[in-house]
Amino acid sequence: MTSPDPTPPASHTGETLPAARRRRTILYSLVTLVVALLFLEGTARVGMWLLNSNRWEEDQRRLADRAASITDIGEIVHPYVGAVYDPDDHPDYTLGGKPAAYNRLGFSHATDPIQKRSPERYIIGVTGGSVAWQFACIAGDRLIENLHQIPELQDREIVLVCLALTGYKQPQQLMSVNYIMSLGGEFDLLINFDGFNEVAVAEWCYRRRISPAYPRAWPSKLPFGHDPTALTDRFQIWAVRAERQRLARDIRESWFRGSALRQLWWKSADQRLQRKETDISDLLANANLREELSYVRNGPPETFSSDADMYARFVDIWSNSSRAMHSLAIGSRFDYLHCLQPNQYDPGSKPLSEEEQHKAFNSDSEYKHSVEHGYPLLRAAGERLREEGVRFHDLSQMFRDHPETLYGDDCCHVYDYANALFADELARIVASELFHVNTR
Repeated sequence: MTSPDPTPPASHTGETLPAARRRRTILYSLVTLVVALLFLEGTARVGMWLLNSNRWEEDQRRLADRAASITDIGEIVHPYVGAVYDPDDHPDYTLGGKPAAYNRLGFSHATDPIQKRSPERYIIGVTGGSVAWQFACIAGDRLIENLHQIPELQDREIVLVCLALTGYKQPQQLMSVNYIMSLGGEFDLLINFDGFNEVAVAEWCYRRRISPAYPRAWPSKLPFGHDPTALTDRFQIWAVRAERQRLARDIRESWFRGSALRQLWWKSADQRLQRKETDISDLLANANLREELSYVRNGPPETFSSDADMYARFVDIWSNSSRAMHSLAIGSRFDYLHCLQPNQYDPGSKPLSEEEQHKAFNSDSEYKHSVEHGYPLLRAAGERLREEGVRFHDLSQMFRDHPETLYGDDCCHVYDYANALFADELARIVASELFHVNTR
């Protein structure tokens, strides 16, 4: 006979109590987690406010698009003008919503630089740095359209030749014109639109022990004479920049880009990489001291007893080069206009909009000091050039009555509308000074 099981059967209520308790525990944990996340998110938003995060979105956009602004990709050493772009391996810039073009001589412009003048044609050359280059590419057609309003040019084909490139500074403009003319190129008018690089980039070079008369970042362009550790440092910089770009693109495309926690994580990671890039850049700059072929890398050394002497030297190189271009124009029977470009770091030259104050003005920029101290000397030297017969025009103040946003970065570059203003002002100068037509 089988004895009965002494264990009573489990009741229905007894079976569900542990499950209910587990559900309450899970719910409590989820609520606690949500509350904790909300607290952390709120704290993160306070942190973002304290860290002045209103520029982060623009920083992310700039970093995400950074590949289009790395100017040394595709550059090749040129024996006469310093550097041009390899027509078969060039960076994919976009200007005015259109891909940048490259001609067979390595200049970033669609028009072949070798042009012949005739009674039916009017050949205009543009020289300078990146501001002049962007102007020619973005607003060149507007300049041509404006010049066609001049009676003497109405029925002539106007051809714009751009010899300006990013980073160019005197004497590169002078050398590029000589180079093109030696190949048979001709001009009716040469417009040299420069000034910023001649003081800001010249000082940048000098502080890194590069001759101020040499092209920008000349040591990094050389295919020879490199300290092996310098090459390693450069590759590391590119790797860090690529990682910063990847992080910026990730957060811009993330579903959680509106989260303060996500934004703070990005900012922390980007600052860490930025410090790493700065440290490696310092090592790369110090490679000049380690390199035995210092003359090959850096050119003839120059030293100055004061900043005043240094800026005076930079301006001498600028004005001497302009005089040579003026003499070249006289000898070859074409007109030469020299115009000083505006810059946001020139005190009183423009009322900066709120956007420009956040985006286009960096109080820590090393260019700021260069412009503040160099531009007054450029203006004074420009007046002396004009007294000597050079058609010099000071355009550094042309934005004084423009409170709207014109500058697009914290260097020197401007938006399309400002390039249109350049085109209108240059056309007015050409009309009044060369053809005696009043366009106002």
